[in-house]
Amino acid sequence: MNGGDFPDKDGFLFYGSDPGSYGDFFGKAIDLIPNPVFMKDIDGRYTGANREFYRFLGKVPEEIIGKTVFEIAPEELAEVYHRKDRELFDCPGTQRYEGDVRYSDGTVHSVIFNKATFNDETGSVAGIVGVMIDVTELADTKKSLEKSERNYRNLFNSANDAFFVHYLNEDGMPGRFVDVNDAACQMLGYKREELLELSVTDLMPEDLYSIIPGVIADLSRDFNVKFESAFLSRGGRRIPLEVSSNLFPEGGRSVVLSVVRDITERIIYEEAVRQSEEKYRTLFESASDAIFILDMDSSFLEANHVACERLGYTREELLGMNKADIDDPSLRDNVPARMEELFSNGSVIFETGHLTKSGVIIPVEVHGTIIDYMGSPAVLSIARDISDRLKLEEDLRYSEELYRTMFENTGTAMLLIDEDLTILLANSEIENISGYKKEEAEGKLKWTEFISSADIDRMVNYHIMRRRDPGSVPDNYEATFKRRDGKKVYTTLNVSIIPGTKRSIASIQDITEQKLTNLALRENEERLRLIIEAAGLGTWDWDVTSGKVILNDIWYRMLGYKEGDLREEYGEILRGIHPDDTDRVNLAVRECIEGKIPALNVEFRILSKDNKWIWIMSSGEVVEYDRQNKPVRVAGINQDITEVKRFQNAITETNRKLNILSGITRHDILNQIQAMMYYSYKLMEKGGDSLEIKEIAGKITGITDTIKRQIEFTRDYEELGIKEPAWQQVMVVAESAASRVDGAGVNISVNVGSLNVYADIMLGKVFYNIFSNSVRHGGHVTLVKMYFEERGGSGRIIIEDDGTGIPDENKEKIFEKGFGANTGLGLFLSKEILAITGMSIVENGEFGKGAGFEIVIPHNNYRV
Repeated sequence: MNGGDFPDKDGFLFYGSDPGSYGDFFGKAIDLIPNPVFMKDIDGRYTGANREFYRFLGKVPEEIIGKTVFEIAPEELAEVYHRKDRELFDCPGTQRYEGDVRYSDGTVHSVIFNKATFNDETGSVAGIVGVMIDVTELADTKKSLEKSERNYRNLFNSANDAFFVHYLNEDGMPGRFVDVNDAACQMLGYKREELLELSVTDLMPEDLYSIIPGVIADLSRDFNVKFESAFLSRGGRRIPLEVSSNLFPEGGRSVVLSVVRDITERIIYEEAVRQSEEKYRTLFESASDAIFILDMDSSFLEANHVACERLGYTREELLGMNKADIDDPSLRDNVPARMEELFSNGSVIFETGHLTKSGVIIPVEVHGTIIDYMGSPAVLSIARDISDRLKLEEDLRYSEELYRTMFENTGTAMLLIDEDLTILLANSEIENISGYKKEEAEGKLKWTEFISSADIDRMVNYHIMRRRDPGSVPDNYEATFKRRDGKKVYTTLNVSIIPGTKRSIASIQDITEQKLTNLALRENEERLRLIIEAAGLGTWDWDVTSGKVILNDIWYRMLGYKEGDLREEYGEILRGIHPDDTDRVNLAVRECIEGKIPALNVEFRILSKDNKWIWIMSSGEVVEYDRQNKPVRVAGINQDITEVKRFQNAITETNRKLNILSGITRHDILNQIQAMMYYSYKLMEKGGDSLEIKEIAGKITGITDTIKRQIEFTRDYEELGIKEPAWQQVMVVAESAASRVDGAGVNISVNVGSLNVYADIMLGKVFYNIFSNSVRHGGHVTLVKMYFEERGGSGRIIIEDDGTGIPDENKEKIFEKGFGANTGLGLFLSKEILAITGMSIVENGEFGKGAGFEIVIPHNNYRV
């Protein structure tokens, strides 16, 4: 509100004054006063005020007159006004104080209240009249001045730097100090009063006097000068100083204010910095890593000699290059992300490659840090060649992969076990042992859940003691596992503590089959022992290297000895063999050792204790070889065949006599057959033209001829089974048989190499019969081939021709007695001859493509 808002009427009102009276005049005069004037009654209600008061509060008379301060002023100010009014009413007279008033624009001003009481006609206090003087600007100026002075004095006396104030004398030299601060006193060890009696020259060492004229000249010219000097403390200590002096004119004189800083610590620090920089430079150049300093545009500012040597550049060349020039081209797309991380976090670590001058990429690990370099932000980059580390990491990965592969493929279940029995790691073989997959066991199960109740206490004790005293428990032992499905698994464990830990690693091998096999083996060994005892077989075990022979009790009893009567040596036993049998025994033993025969089977006579010759059948084979595959151990059995030999000799003698008799008989029968054929011929002559007589004579001749062939056939096989079987060279026997076959235009090919077989001496008859059958009955046969092959653990002599072959329905019948043309005995007897030594024969050719005979030879009855 302003003055224009008020009506043109008096602003100041008096009770009971009439217009035109002296009071009215006084009111108008008061209204012209530029300061707010007000009047209150004894109750504190406004009874009048001038125009400035209304403007001051921004209200019209109706809003003021009759109101108290509580109705027109803020509560906090009204309380002050009311309290001051009461104080004045209580002690009438005048009152002056400074307080705050809120103007109509909302601002708070500082005002001086001048108030006085006035009386009514009775002399009693009737009210208060007051004048307000706005002193806001004056108060602000005063406060600012006081604050400035206070700040100056606080600064002057609280500053860490020493302040010295002095005039310049007429000769231009520094005068005595006129003011010093507390820091100056503390620095030099003087009291203020003492310093005010001294001048600059009193404190400065004499060797620095010479700088004073120059400092004064610079100060007079520039009004400000900075320089380094020194003062002597009260105790005589030289204090290096940095001085900043300012020149001020004052009343025609020159005043110098000097701010003096003790730079002792700075000098020490600068020396330390110099030494640090020297150390930094030494470290920078001596570091084994490449070190670069780059500006924020990635240009090189500095590089150590390792960086230069590694990259193949001179320092000058590098300082003219940018980081992009040495970045691995294949990794440059990663640079923006690395730089963003660096600027965001202040540092970054990453792996990359550096491109050398020769084009080689060197793998490096870079540690980048934002630093201040000569007052500007820069990047300190330390690059470590990680070629060896990467190789080591690759080797480690290979080692870990190798370990993992070995762990997974040891062929046994593997467990890594924690101290609390938990399975930390397992391989897939654990499923076979426990029935749990490794994923179900790792970190979830304890190994004790797999162990049978009979073994668990013992194994837990092993687990505990292995960690306390490893030597007190076995590393290898057997235990029974309990599978998830309830089945028992017999195992052997190998457990070791991992050095430096409380963890152990266990290798678990399933020996269930071995365990059961051992049980069966023990049963078999016991059964074999009983059989050997019952059969009366002597056993022998010969160490070829030492000549030592281990013999069982039955072997001794065969010869009438007790155990220990003979030296158990090969030579000692050999001396007891019959002289006629020694060479044959030695040959058989040698061929067995040399592998020429698969097994030893030899009969010989040996002298018993009572000087009788005992026939022995000795069978054996090589059971152990050394690393050079040389036989070192031969084992076998001896059987007393003395009685068998006696029977064989008796049978042989009987057969010999029967052969003589059959020979005589055969000769007499053939003579009679010859006479019968003669008379048959005569009958045909005498019969003339009689067809009946000729037919009868022809049948007699045919029957007689058949009888003759059968009698002659018996002569060919009269030696069957009479003589012992023997080793025979198949190539020689077969080629001899082939030469006797009448087969013009038929090629008989024998290709069996050095094959030898153990067979009856009539083996040649077998080959002859097969060759003859192919030539006579094969149907236009041009080729008969004989060859050998090994199959199914046995040897096979195969004889094939290119003829018609044998129908499927006759393949078995051809080996039956009487089947076929002529005598019908050839293939039948061939089968029987082969069976004497365990051989068999079948025909398995394809009808229409030729016959195919296959002779199967037991493994021990042939050698190549």
